[in-house]
Amino acid sequence: TANDLAGGLLDAVVTGPVSKKHIRITAENFIGHTEFFAEKINVKDVVMSFWGPVFNLSLLTTHLPLASVSSLLTRDFIMRKLRIIISETNKFIETPRFAFLGINPHAGEESAFGEEEVTIRNVVEELQNEGINIEGPFSADSFFCRNLNKYDMIISAAHDQGLIPFKLLSEDKGVNVTLGLPFYRASVDHGTAFDIAGKGIAKDTSAAKAINFVEKALTGRDSIDAQIY
Repeated sequence: TANDLAGGLLDAVVTGPVSKKHIRITAENFIGHTEFFAEKINVKDVVMSFWGPVFNLSLLTTHLPLASVSSLLTRDFIMRKLRIIISETNKFIETPRFAFLGINPHAGEESAFGEEEVTIRNVVEELQNEGINIEGPFSADSFFCRNLNKYDMIISAAHDQGLIPFKLLSEDKGVNVTLGLPFYRASVDHGTAFDIAGKGIAKDTSAAKAINFVEKALTGRDSIDAQIY
């Protein structure tokens, strides 16, 4: 399948949940589908995004230890990732509004708790000067209580910072979409759930939403409502 996608024989792929632990028994470098497809297509930068009934989310980093995130947040890295997020989101939503979360408590509290927000703020201002509708960095601890309806895409630097509220609010209805590939790749937003295997209680809602997302993406934005989800 990966070779067919790379060769342009397929336009999209929808993947199911996988056990990284079990795959790594025979493929020790496997991190996840996001990284797998990026490597197969030889794409340097991709973005994990999540689309749901309450809000949409993009992550600057993927499956990394939290201790590794801060050192990656250079101006160049942030800008490369944001260019992908902005370009891809524009395919799905007309004139999208972006919000960038700070990585430190209280968005750094004017550098009292770290300097990462200084870099984030400078990049945000650069993009604003280009006419991009983006704001931030916002304090993540209060953002989700007040601002969800104001933005079409929320940007988080770290995996769990954005995905904890996303999965809490979207439950089993979210869709994981890889941005930056030359084809559409969507997936469920949950794991394998081995603990309920064979019990007849697993839900297929997220899988159905992922298939529906790809169908809408392939038919173009004009054929859907304002929100692709």
